[in-house]
Amino acid sequence: MAAAYVYSTDKNLEHWAKYSLACFIGGFAILVVVIFVPELVVVAFGLFLLGFLCGLVYEIWMTSNRNRSAAANGLALYIAFAGVFVHILQLVLRALSDS
Repeated sequence: MAAAYVYSTDKNLEHWAKYSLACFIGGFAILVVVIFVPELVVVAFGLFLLGFLCGLVYEIWMTSNRNRSAAANGLALYIAFAGVFVHILQLVLRALSDS
């Protein structure tokens, strides 16, 4: 879905890196508050997942613009995809452990 968005638009998606950073900073800030309000861990988890998704969109955009070498593109896409995969895997494992 992220690749479909990137390749279907001609927009400059460089600002998605800032969105990703903002989500990660927000997630870490909420983790500090989780000490006092444990229910907010779901919000922090959501911000981290959104941060990885925004990072994935940015990395795909960088790949499509050929701004980096092929090896750097491959490594960056692998890291971004792995981050999203790990978060989704955590969601599935938590759902299975609750049942």
